[in-house]
Amino acid sequence: MARWLSEEEEAHEQHLLASQPESSGELMEFLERLKARLIEAAMNDQQVRRRLSGIRHEVLAVDYREDKPDEGRPASRAAEVAIYDYDRDVLVVAAFDLYSGEVFELYERKGAAPPIAPAEFENARELVGEHPAIGEALRRENADTVAFPTPSYAFDANPRRANHRGCTLYVTAGTGEVLATTVDLSAMEVVPDDELPDILQPDRTSASSS
Repeated sequence: MARWLSEEEEAHEQHLLASQPESSGELMEFLERLKARLIEAAMNDQQVRRRLSGIRHEVLAVDYREDKPDEGRPASRAAEVAIYDYDRDVLVVAAFDLYSGEVFELYERKGAAPPIAPAEFENARELVGEHPAIGEALRRENADTVAFPTPSYAFDANPRRANHRGCTLYVTAGTGEVLATTVDLSAMEVVPDDELPDILQPDRTSASSS
């Protein structure tokens, strides 16, 4: 049976790793192509499709791992595809064998907070775009925007948001003013400022006065 990750691909990967930093760009392209392939393969797995059927979800990250083999057996290489289940607010992890091309483990991580994925970032931007102050700042050409997972304690003021996945956006406008807002990604709505703890309250202090 043919390997999912061929010997030629693995040899090419090792060559790129050994020739760093000169081949850093080529290595990144290789890993991105591999990432796209394994996400597609993992998401097409029957048990993964069954687990995610009918729920809102998003692939957040892919991490690579090497499991220590049993004595006398070769090392195995795998990737973990992290998928967030917004309906149940849990991270679903599909462990994918890079040699056999099969998902060999499917489990959940409650309370995990991976970095904000590009699709989540765009959803958050779209949701806050209708809010006058920060929406205007987002549309400026020189705006700099970063996003971080919202800590779980940030939703303590509203029990309805317990365990939800949140995204806090920080927008730096051309004047140096920093605007902050938090989005409840599970409920797909902007969180009112008065529900947030002081540390996540919007900062209207300009950089020039700091």
